[in-house]
Amino acid sequence: MNVLQLKTGESAKVALITADERAKNRLFMLNVYVVAQVTLVRRAPFGGGVMLEAGGVRLAADKKLAEKIFVEKEGG
Repeated sequence: MNVLQLKTGESAKVALITADERAKNRLFMLNVYVVAQVTLVRRAPFGGGVMLEAGGVRLAADKKLAEKIFVEKEGG
């Protein structure tokens, strides 16, 4: 599942990021990388992007980028 499928306030572990290397490096600097814990803080209205929190850092991700961040919930 990708981060867009999380519910507001729900946390999960990053399992895979399919974005290009530049985007992966930027996400890494913002504490979003494989095995990192992320929380969906807020959704933009009208099917836009999301606000995530990872390692105490909040970041906004547009829909295209959020679709490329795959996560696993605890316990499966």
